[in-house]
Amino acid sequence: MKKILFLSLVAAVAAVSCNKVESASVAPEYGDEIVFATRAPETRGTGVTETVAANLTAFNVVATSGAASSQTLVWNDGAFTGAAGGDFTGGKFWPSESVSWNFAAANAPLTFAASGTTIAVANSDADIVAAYKSAATYKAKNLLTFNHILCQVGTVDMKAHAGYTVSNLTVTLTPIYAGTYNVSTDAWTRGSASAAVYLVGTASAGVGIADGATYHSADNDLWLVPGSYELTTTYTISKGDWSQTYTKHATVNLVQGQNNNLILPDTDGDGNNNDPNIPDPSDDVSDIIFTVEVTPWGTNDIPTTFN
Repeated sequence: MKKILFLSLVAAVAAVSCNKVESASVAPEYGDEIVFATRAPETRGTGVTETVAANLTAFNVVATSGAASSQTLVWNDGAFTGAAGGDFTGGKFWPSESVSWNFAAANAPLTFAASGTTIAVANSDADIVAAYKSAATYKAKNLLTFNHILCQVGTVDMKAHAGYTVSNLTVTLTPIYAGTYNVSTDAWTRGSASAAVYLVGTASAGVGIADGATYHSADNDLWLVPGSYELTTTYTISKGDWSQTYTKHATVNLVQGQNNNLILPDTDGDGNNNDPNIPDPSDDVSDIIFTVEVTPWGTNDIPTTFN
């Protein structure tokens, strides 16, 4: 289970307000209704909030005309529904004359802008998928291929060096960003930042790692705006009666559309990612060492006189 200091849920599929610019609801004729076939991302695990082909049954659509970077709104109130593997319709119809329209779709609210239809993400632990169909085929069933627009944070592996034990281990990502995703251009703009999210441990309790052992976290099932984040780990490392608490930092780049696992490094070149990634504190650990000598017996000759 993920441990979060501050995350805001992004709304799921929601109908946006009606704002037609060009009429698209003409008297229906056979084949005139706008129909989408969909290809949704397949599952990589069992996350209950992950969007996959089987549970993508509704999405919002904005129709535009023009180039991706300079578009004109046709309509922005398209709520399409259907079943996995079937067709998706929303009561929208092609006009009687041939047109070249673009469609932006997502399982989240959409906002039209001439520079591209966007999705606002405010620190989400929901999986948002989006599709863009440029110059859709007039009066045809158009395929929408949905892609994950966020980056997923999965598991974290932390390993101690042999001879050391670790306690009170926490791992956080910070700061967590809001952002705006442009469906038309597949580009992100980062927004405001909020507090950290815990990947290992909590604000009140960390975890322990036995001598030379590895801690493997549960899958965090956390979706964030892609990009660079600061990874901070705090821990107490011990050897015998010596102990010290450290805070270490690293920069990680979380990739869009990927399940980003934070794994062990291969520092010895053996091809296995199983080397310790808790920094070796050997420079700070000084054994109390004695050398010894024993003073030899001296010789004390005592002259003795008997009476």
